[in-house]
Amino acid sequence: MRLTCPKCNARYEVGQAALPTEGRDVQCSGCGNTWFQAHPDHPSQPDRAAAAGDMPGRDHQPPDTNEAFVAERAHRELDPAVIEILRHEAERESRLRALERGAGLESQPDLGLDFAGPGAPGQAPRRGGGSRPASLPSHAEGSGALPDVGNLNATLRPQADPDFEAEPVPAATRAGSSSGFVSGFGLVAVTALALVLVYSNASRIRNSLPQVAPVMDIYVAKVDRGRVWLDSTIGSYVPKQVP
Repeated sequence: MRLTCPKCNARYEVGQAALPTEGRDVQCSGCGNTWFQAHPDHPSQPDRAAAAGDMPGRDHQPPDTNEAFVAERAHRELDPAVIEILRHEAERESRLRALERGAGLESQPDLGLDFAGPGAPGQAPRRGGGSRPASLPSHAEGSGALPDVGNLNATLRPQADPDFEAEPVPAATRAGSSSGFVSGFGLVAVTALALVLVYSNASRIRNSLPQVAPVMDIYVAKVDRGRVWLDSTIGSYVPKQVP
């Protein structure tokens, strides 16, 4: 049998076995329109009533089958596919409404601000959103007066805690630090004196220990280069006397 969509006139070829005798709701896959399709061998009740009304010999009465047709359509079982689509649409609408309600119920967090009514006793209206800091001088003789710099420095200067007592440094710690300095200075002085003695007695050391003669030659040459560099550097800053 052939089905025709009443909205877009799309045609479908289906078998009669797919359509029950009491008819069913079908949906067009092109435009999505849904309509009730009666079985060709079993016309619906409104069609029978219309056919009976057209028969001769009977009084023509206005059709009053609207309520009966709506009741009959309500008792018919819808297509499971259509029921599934409607169920999904209902769930989607419920989720959207829940999200809208959740977005509309956003609460403002407590900002820790205490608001007093205009008639609250013992409280003066505040202006500017807060009070003036207590550490700053609040007195001024005129609108253009400037705060005293001395008072500001006094408020900004850290005050010593009267209850705080500095811990005394142990005598052993002071003695250890001074003895460490003396030991370090003495080690440097002894090392410098030993190098000077080695340089001044280089010839004797070569004669006494011939195996260290190459090392002594290198050491003496480096010391000589250092003396020349030091003499040229210092001599450039010291004015020479003209005879």
